[in-house]
Amino acid sequence: MLLRLFYCIVLLAVCFIMLFLISELHAWIRRKLNRCKIGNEHLSARMLKRDDLVCIGENVYRFSHIASYGESIDPVHPPIGSNISDGGELFFYSHNGISYVMFSTTRFMRHCKFISGKYGLKYAESLQTANVLMEMGTEK
Repeated sequence: MLLRLFYCIVLLAVCFIMLFLISELHAWIRRKLNRCKIGNEHLSARMLKRDDLVCIGENVYRFSHIASYGESIDPVHPPIGSNISDGGELFFYSHNGISYVMFSTTRFMRHCKFISGKYGLKYAESLQTANVLMEMGTEK
């Protein structure tokens, strides 16, 4: 009876180790297969996933979500006037953590320098930018 319990525990530990190794192998393969897209013709808002780092202008933001119609930008203020989104805007986490920083899709496409995701660099505006980012190791 005690020997069976020991075998069950060992089998359970081996299963957990195998699942962990499969997960790490999957992440390693995704990083190796990830290809950075260069140039504005590849840029679209569909590339963004939650918590991606995005450089717009000279600032780096963490992406939150695409806004729906009537969503409040700043929850501290009442949802009237300029505090309501029209839908389709890109919301990024603000530095204070309470409200959002909002960018229109056209402004995002015009001023985006790079997008870095979970598995590495997704987009760069030029080959020089991509090379500098890979040298600096700014990928997650």
